[in-house]
Amino acid sequence: MLASSGKIHISDFKVSAIIGTLAWERQIEQPLVISLSYQFNPDTFNLSDDISDAVDYAAVCDSITEFTRHSQYQLIESFTYQLASMLQTKYTLSWLSLEVKKPSAIADARCISASVELSM
Repeated sequence: MLASSGKIHISDFKVSAIIGTLAWERQIEQPLVISLSYQFNPDTFNLSDDISDAVDYAAVCDSITEFTRHSQYQLIESFTYQLASMLQTKYTLSWLSLEVKKPSAIADARCISASVELSM
């Protein structure tokens, strides 16, 4: 019997963005680390084994890079939600979970992160 849903996971995808509320943060790009999971229908993909029946994760990563390149959010929460919304709409994803880590946010912390889960 075939599964009715499956998930793709993209872990620790690295991008840079102008993000933050402090004056110095508005002047330089900072590293962000993005992890994303999204649902797909394996019945369709397994039957065809054709990339045109799947959500191309390389294209998803390109979209993340492009979105980040043109963004200048102050809050990581806003960035995370808007990125997730764009991906869900662009790729018609019924469910996705997105986490954005900002390693340079707090000197004595490995990172801070924001996450969101969206479903249609």
